[in-house]
Amino acid sequence: MAHALPLSHLMEVEVVAVLPPKVAVPDLFMEMKITPQRPALSLMTWNVQGAGSAALMSMLRELIRINKPRVLALVETHISGETAQRVCDRITFGGRTRVKADGKFNAIWYYLVIYASPDLAKKEELWRDLEDFAATHNRLWMAMGDFNDTRFLQERNGTGDTMRRRCVMFSSWSENNDWIDLNYTGLDFTWARGHTAATRKWARLDRAIWNSNWRVTFSEGALRNLVQNQSDHCPILVNTNGFAPIPQIIKPFSFQAAWMCHEKFSEFVKSNWRND
Repeated sequence: MAHALPLSHLMEVEVVAVLPPKVAVPDLFMEMKITPQRPALSLMTWNVQGAGSAALMSMLRELIRINKPRVLALVETHISGETAQRVCDRITFGGRTRVKADGKFNAIWYYLVIYASPDLAKKEELWRDLEDFAATHNRLWMAMGDFNDTRFLQERNGTGDTMRRRCVMFSSWSENNDWIDLNYTGLDFTWARGHTAATRKWARLDRAIWNSNWRVTFSEGALRNLVQNQSDHCPILVNTNGFAPIPQIIKPFSFQAAWMCHEKFSEFVKSNWRND
């Protein structure tokens, strides 16, 4: 005997118990758990520099075209006022709004856009604001953006006691509040600067964290770090239904010049070359 809602929407059916067929009526009994498929919600956050430049605007439009975010948040701390408004108008993204960059969060539907100041005192003030928000909003929420810190040393190329203390502080703050650090795919580092080996620095400064309510509701949710371009930070994208794997057939072939140095390279090519 099975009870289900009318099949007017997509759903998942999980068989959790089946009785042997010796039962006369019904011949087969199953208990079903019905899970309606939620519409995917895609959210993109990008800490950009030079948001008004033609090159960045062109890149932004391409990112929107490819990833189709439902919600887009740009963090640009070097422009404000009418200049920032003109940038918003050029994006032509529906329902747009502009807020002043003051080191605190902007809550939109419990979607918190984060820019953490490099200044430790201002950053600790933001942490307290987030804790107060979480304590007074017992619903699902997610915080996403530039936290300007890493949880582990392997998330950056810098070392030393100062970096280690900062990692411990940030990781402890997140764990003490029972916040979930969303797993990611894509680039390992979301920020990079410097053009030589001596000056090059990188770190995973951008991330998404959410509370347990959000995780239960969107159990398939995932984060993807997109390609860095036109800014020292790369955009990050969250999809509440996760991301489909890239089919093998559309992955571009890459030739490695080092292959030609292998002693059996020519033999391999000849034996595997096909004229058709």
